[in-house]
Amino acid sequence: MTDIYLASRSPRRQELLRQIGVRFEPLAGRADVGDAIDIDERQLAGETAATHVERLAHDKARNGARLVAQLGLPPRPVLAADTVVILDGEILGKPADAEEARRFLRRLSGRAHEVRTAIALALPDRASAQVLQATSIST
Repeated sequence: MTDIYLASRSPRRQELLRQIGVRFEPLAGRADVGDAIDIDERQLAGETAATHVERLAHDKARNGARLVAQLGLPPRPVLAADTVVILDGEILGKPADAEEARRFLRRLSGRAHEVRTAIALALPDRASAQVLQATSIST
């Protein structure tokens, strides 16, 4: 029996859920979902890094819940998350390749930075009204 739907393509998130014994069904990768699970992850003009990561997690959970309802899947909570690394107020995105990853690591080395992970849980039958959220901040 599945406990939740996971609105994420991240193998790491799946691994973490398995480690804590949460039974989940990934929405990403389902033939009937396709790319519909994806959202635009660009930072909005004037949006802080903190607001950005929280908005993305919220939108992913809400989008996942909408898809569950559209597809007529059994109602279950939809979990989504987003993580950003912030240096000097700037979000360091996912590195495009190994060289960019090395540049990011050099920039971060020996400097204070922040990692924010926002999680959101859209409750079944209330996807348009109720999304619970929390944010973890590591410095």
